[in-house]
Amino acid sequence: MTPPKTAAELEGELPTLEALEKVLWYDPLKLGHFHVRELAAVALFAFTVGSILAAEAALLWGVPALTGLPTGLKLLVHSLCYSGLACVWYGVFVEPYRIVSRSVRVAHRKVKAPLRILHLGDLHVRHWSRVEEGVLAEARRAAPDLIVLSGDYTALPGSIYDLERLLRELVGVAPVYAALGNSEYLRPVHQILRIPGLTWLDADNRAVAVRGTRLRVYGIRPGSELNFWQSGRNTRPFELGVCLYHFPDFAPQVERVPYDLMLSGHTHGGQIRLPGVGALITMSRAGTAFSEGVFRSEGKTAVVTSGVGCESYGLPRARFLCPPEAVVIDLVPAA
Repeated sequence: MTPPKTAAELEGELPTLEALEKVLWYDPLKLGHFHVRELAAVALFAFTVGSILAAEAALLWGVPALTGLPTGLKLLVHSLCYSGLACVWYGVFVEPYRIVSRSVRVAHRKVKAPLRILHLGDLHVRHWSRVEEGVLAEARRAAPDLIVLSGDYTALPGSIYDLERLLRELVGVAPVYAALGNSEYLRPVHQILRIPGLTWLDADNRAVAVRGTRLRVYGIRPGSELNFWQSGRNTRPFELGVCLYHFPDFAPQVERVPYDLMLSGHTHGGQIRLPGVGALITMSRAGTAFSEGVFRSEGKTAVVTSGVGCESYGLPRARFLCPPEAVVIDLVPAA
């Protein structure tokens, strides 16, 4: 068995702030938490949709420049327009309320007996609705040993009272450990909601024991890249390090992270996904290739959830080919 590494060896493996800057910000095609190419893809998609709607309106109004088009082209414009409107209807009134469950199995030598974690991301509670009811139904169906939340709890506008109701209901299912997201900078609900059984992890960690397996659950502040790397030093060799980090920025480097399991969200899976293309934008440095899914390398696992809620700020709920999800993670002993 490989002997545990000394503190000096672990310290030497940590990247410096300068090294992190090269990894995260050097790429000239990245702009903050956006990629320039993602913004260009969204602009192209919006232009295409706008052009189809404008062409349909011109045909309906009898604009001479378009009424003379061949019948085949007119039918194409009609079909694209009305099929697109049908997709919008589905994306607003159906899919945002269709909660699905994603199952993930992680085998690790530090796990002594099977245990289950439920990961929920980006709740974005607006008001009590079928979404919250669906989340609770999935939580009760999964019967997890613990529930972890990876940030972004409220919406604008949104009801903190309904968020509190959801959190209290989740605590009734299993102990809840919650990290912060970028939304908590605007509405610091972690300073307001104090619920027995709910542990807020604001740049903090807790040791958790479940059926002989020792875990250490970390909650890293969003955007605290250096703290993300430094905190992992607190994991003891016999503990399974579970990191709740809202941004999936380190998923492309999962083999390097100082945790055994990293759980993230923020991207909403792109929220609107196109057939054969996937997400157009993720608001993450990791890019669209890591908008959602399970990523493994050298014994480390990263899970990026497409989350539960939607962007708010007065916008309607909207998802397409990207339903809200609850992630059920089964930890089992390694063979």
